[in-house]
Amino acid sequence: MNAAQLVGICGFGVAALLCFWARWPLIGAINATLSLECVIGLRFGIHDIGEQVIGQPYPGRDNIKVALIIVALMLMAGLISSLLRPKSRRGPPFATAATFAALMLFCIETISLEAIDKMVYRFSSGMMVIGWLWLVLALVVAGEALWKKVQKRAK
Repeated sequence: MNAAQLVGICGFGVAALLCFWARWPLIGAINATLSLECVIGLRFGIHDIGEQVIGQPYPGRDNIKVALIIVALMLMAGLISSLLRPKSRRGPPFATAATFAALMLFCIETISLEAIDKMVYRFSSGMMVIGWLWLVLALVVAGEALWKKVQKRAK
C-alpha cells in the first residue's frame, strides 16, 4: 500500500463518517465507496479487463474510451447541475462538488489516458499527485460537514 492509497482510504473514510454525522447519507455513501475503492483498486481491474477485451496496444480502443469519457462528462454535468440548483433544493454545495470531482478522478483513472496518467501518477512531496488531489477533496467534504455541525450548534 502506498501513501496515496492510505490518504484515499483515510481521507474518504473520515469524510464519509462526517457526512453520515451531518445527515448527508448519499454523499457519505459515495465517499465510503471511494474509500473502499482505494483498498480494492477495482478501477485498475476494469482497465485491465478492457485492455484484454479490446487488445493491445491500442487498436479499437477509441470506442470504449469515448464511452468512458461520456460517463466522466455526465458526472461533470451532474456536478454543474447540482451547483446551479436553487439554494432551497441544494444539498451541501462544496461537499457535493468535491464528491463529484473525486468520482470524476476515479473515472479518469479507469479510462487511463496516457497524458493524464503522467500527471496524476507523478510524485510531488513524497506522494503521487492523485493522493494530494484526493486529500484536498476529502478535506473539502469533511470541512463542510464539520462546518454544518458547528453552525447548527451555534444556533
